[in-house]
Amino acid sequence: MYFKRTVLPIIVVIMLLIPLSVWGLAPSYPTIYIQTPLNVNIPPGDASTIIISVFAQEAFEGKVQLTVEDVPDGVTVAFNPNPVNVPAFSQGDVSMTISTTSSVSTGSASLTIVGTSIDKFLLAEGNTYVKKLTPLIFTIGKPVVTTSTTQTSTSSISTSQTSTVEAQEADNTLLIIVIVAVIAIIAVAAVVLRRRK
Repeated sequence: MYFKRTVLPIIVVIMLLIPLSVWGLAPSYPTIYIQTPLNVNIPPGDASTIIISVFAQEAFEGKVQLTVEDVPDGVTVAFNPNPVNVPAFSQGDVSMTISTTSSVSTGSASLTIVGTSIDKFLLAEGNTYVKKLTPLIFTIGKPVVTTSTTQTSTSSISTSQTSTVEAQEADNTLLIIVIVAVIAIIAVAAVVLRRRK
């Protein structure tokens, strides 16, 4: 009778909580996520400044150097600040200025933003740098003109949209699961001790 009322429920609870605890305590490695805005338009012979955000994930903390790859002809890119400081469980914002020549080809274009940590981290592949590649698609279009007597071109300034990072939510979920599992185990142990007294 004692076994059915006390020991058996404890065994069942532990069997249910162990997989959750193991999943929550599974090794994870520091990484980053680069968020870019949508609908970036740059007139030929002009420039556009956008804000990109570098998010810390899985306990990443440090400075990130930003570079670009696969840049179209007639396009140049500058970042400020660079490197950017990314606090743990937070983000670092960077102004990214994209400039074009007057002879640049118009239409849809793309490039790749590369974020590389200044410091090395212990990752799955060993002690190395955290690196993240993020594509940016933008449009090179004709200058926007007004209907006034003098036509002037304007540069479009796009800001990054506010959104939650799925990986950060996952981190919080794992932590909550582990905490709940520990609390449940402590509660069951307390009940057992009371019944023994």
